[in-house]
Amino acid sequence: LAAQGRLSKGRGSALLVSGDAGVGKSAIIVEAARLGEQRGALVLRARWTGEGPDAIRDLRLQWLLDYLRHSGHLPADAQLAFKETGLSPEYCRLLAGFINDRLEDAFGFVGRARRTPEGEVRAEEALRVAMRRLCRVITDDRPIVLVLDDIQSVNETTEEFLQLWTQTVSMQPILLVVGIRARSGESLTLEGPVEQMALGPLEEPAALAFLKVRLPSTIPANIITRLARIGAGYPSHLEHLARFARVRNFDADDADEMLASTRDIAELMRMRAYELPKQHQNVLAVLSALGDAANPAVLIDLARADWEPERVLEDLVADGLLETSGPPENPRLHFRPPTLQYVIYDRLSRKMRHQIHARAAAHFEECVRAARPHPFRDDLLGLARHRELSRDRSGALKVLRGLADRAFRETDYDGARLVLERAIKL
Repeated sequence: LAAQGRLSKGRGSALLVSGDAGVGKSAIIVEAARLGEQRGALVLRARWTGEGPDAIRDLRLQWLLDYLRHSGHLPADAQLAFKETGLSPEYCRLLAGFINDRLEDAFGFVGRARRTPEGEVRAEEALRVAMRRLCRVITDDRPIVLVLDDIQSVNETTEEFLQLWTQTVSMQPILLVVGIRARSGESLTLEGPVEQMALGPLEEPAALAFLKVRLPSTIPANIITRLARIGAGYPSHLEHLARFARVRNFDADDADEMLASTRDIAELMRMRAYELPKQHQNVLAVLSALGDAANPAVLIDLARADWEPERVLEDLVADGLLETSGPPENPRLHFRPPTLQYVIYDRLSRKMRHQIHARAAAHFEECVRAARPHPFRDDLLGLARHRELSRDRSGALKVLRGLADRAFRETDYDGARLVLERAIKL
């Protein structure tokens, strides 16, 4: 609102909205564009589509094509469209040539310097000047909101481009709204009238409120609390979970897997994981096979030493991809959001899954052997689970049968119920 207020007074600025995928950047950018249109601004939209000079060329093209759409012209009529703004003939030819992929015709050989009203410049610089001149003649009539969403990473090219445009908008009634996918700790340092909004997941009270206004009153409070935990504060995840919950016969136990099967959510999470170093990806792959509430000691035992699993776990917790629970002497690891576990596991090859589960089964078998005659129930359950998932179902049933006998002898009702649930699933 503050940026829109400055724009209405003829002062330009840049608004950088950063945060992780799914945290709500695009929603804020859409709202900023809507407010600009309501107040009479011309809104030109573009999305970042790659890296380096090609990405910059493409987003300039998107802005120009959006301008032609607003003015009711086709790309073939671009020169006429720009002429109607009062832009000089040189810049009209240059921009039209750029749009129609005939820059050589408009500028001569692209690498050669040429005279323009601003002096001798090369093609790339001339395009920048022409874009600035076009913005100036447009803003003589109405302000502009330039939207640039989905910048994937912060690098030197990104920073240089945004700095140039920040300087441009500071001298004209233009609002530049940028969405940047950035992990915790990443930021841009730009000079000029820039506001930065770093978005993070919603806190639990806000996530609960988000769900309550989207769910029917018949959904119990404990189910809403579970969905809030699964969504982990990400508005896009919570929105999908609310849709699932409104369907008849919805089972909250399946919510994680349902969310992981949603294409856009799964794609965002995969991109988030693929941005990590290889060591971190390997650790997450093993953790996804170990399942929720895995013991860090088990992971460290299974991971290769050159992965540096202890350091990587610290990084993943600091980045918000994992969280811990339980006492310090027996901590447990959980994916954040929980759906990330299913997304990563789904991408593992069948061979890799089998290898991880076989190694995990061997680990728990050694733990059980070392603790005889009274092995821990968690180790036995872990052994049964990984035997099953490594295609040794008879071995898994044998372990569960022994656990059931033990629960019967000890009159352990909770233990018996847990073992029977596992056996029935198997």
